[in-house]
Amino acid sequence: MLLRERAIGWIAGAGFLLGLPPALHMSFLDHRDWAWGVVLMLSGLFYSLAGGRYGAAKSGSSS
Repeated sequence: MLLRERAIGWIAGAGFLLGLPPALHMSFLDHRDWAWGVVLMLSGLFYSLAGGRYGAAKSGSSS
């Protein structure tokens, strides 16, 4: 069984190692940044279409 302190060390180390490439080379995430920008615009379009077609009360979260 992994102790909490050891697990925190592993997660912190993995986060540090995975964060090095984008920190050292700013162009590392350019493609992903562009792709997610397009995805977010498309999801906004689909939410707008759903709100127009079904009404805002039905397309949003029901609270």
